[in-house]
Amino acid sequence: MPIITSMRVSTTHVKSPLRRGRKSKAKAAPTEAMAALRHFHDDLGDKIWGRFGFIDGFSEQENWYADSYLAISQGPIVVMIENYRSGLIWKLFMSVPEIREGMKKLGFKSPHFASAIA
Repeated sequence: MPIITSMRVSTTHVKSPLRRGRKSKAKAAPTEAMAALRHFHDDLGDKIWGRFGFIDGFSEQENWYADSYLAISQGPIVVMIENYRSGLIWKLFMSVPEIREGMKKLGFKSPHFASAIA
């Protein structure tokens, strides 16, 4: 049976879904990413989460769980989850006049230019 993480399927060991920003990819597949997060929280809990956050990797099939932790990916995870949930990060980003003007000068078009928080 394959192991499903938020961004890939493997029949062997799974590197943490957080490694190299995989959890921060929630914007690309929000339904699948949120289902994976619920599984990680509800079913795996303390096996993959500890004092310093998520562990580095695991394999449910092999009942193997790393004893090392990740750190670099933690920030983008929280930011992308909040942005998916409320759009706050994008709204704040687009509220900066210099960002909007720079994007317009570069040829970007967006309905968010008019509706940004002023």
